[in-house]
Amino acid sequence: FFTDFQNKSKFYCPKTLEGLLDKKLVYLTGCSIGDGNIDKVGKRWTLVDGTSHRKKLIFSEKFIHNLAFLLIKYINNFEIKEHKTKCVLRINNKIYCRFLNFFFGLPFGKKKDTQLQKPLILNLKEKDIEKYFWRGMFDTDGNVNILGAVSLSSSDEELLDECKKFLAKSQIQSEIKGNN
Repeated sequence: FFTDFQNKSKFYCPKTLEGLLDKKLVYLTGCSIGDGNIDKVGKRWTLVDGTSHRKKLIFSEKFIHNLAFLLIKYINNFEIKEHKTKCVLRINNKIYCRFLNFFFGLPFGKKKDTQLQKPLILNLKEKDIEKYFWRGMFDTDGNVNILGAVSLSSSDEELLDECKKFLAKSQIQSEIKGNN
């Protein structure tokens, strides 16, 4: 594992490219691009999921707890807080934040200040691991309407274009609509 000089934070980093491109870690990266962020100083990773419908909040709580379970392989200390309309998963670990930034391109600070993209490292993999990234994105920023149509919301047009290319490669027809 890696640790900071005061031994406060530990991160069990994958040792190989195969381990780095673990489907759970790639899925968490997709979730992070959707509803997560790293603070601007690179010490805290946070993912928030919630709803104003109190009865549906239980699904957000379950989702956050499931994400925390996926993280146990890499991080042994995290915090979950349940609020009135949201559930928050927080990791205070500089090394983990730097890892996500360096290998997966997650930006420090507000995502609206940067151009989001599919992590380039996913192109190095022979097996099709990209689907787990998009699954994470759809689980956080996607929805299904009453007719069964699936949508993904993002203010970043380039990220939506990359999603459209992935869907086309998977033989799924899609279109990009503006938020006008």
